[in-house]
Amino acid sequence: MERPERIVLFMIGAFTNRMAGVLWVILVLSVLAVANRIYYTYLALNSLPMPTRKGLAGAFNRAFFWTDERATLPYDLWVIAILAFVWLVPPDWLGDPIASGPGLIGWMAQLTGYN
Repeated sequence: MERPERIVLFMIGAFTNRMAGVLWVILVLSVLAVANRIYYTYLALNSLPMPTRKGLAGAFNRAFFWTDERATLPYDLWVIAILAFVWLVPPDWLGDPIASGPGLIGWMAQLTGYN
């Protein structure tokens, strides 16, 4: 996740009162970015081959290390997954002391009578 995506995500969190979800996403993706950079530096310094981008292992590497280019289907799917996490997860599950309401999942459960 690069700077423009983080800025837009912060704006979404601020405008929709879902900042805890945004902070969790940024935390997890920042840790993955550090792991990615350490791993690739290790490979480059030891003249080892870079991970494949083909097959099941390649799909895992692209997903785990967020290496797909913008405006590609995998990239767009990751963005949708992040936005779904931010908007769908009830703030209580994340311990958000500021956000109120059950979130979209809780609201839908109330609507259908499952709550």
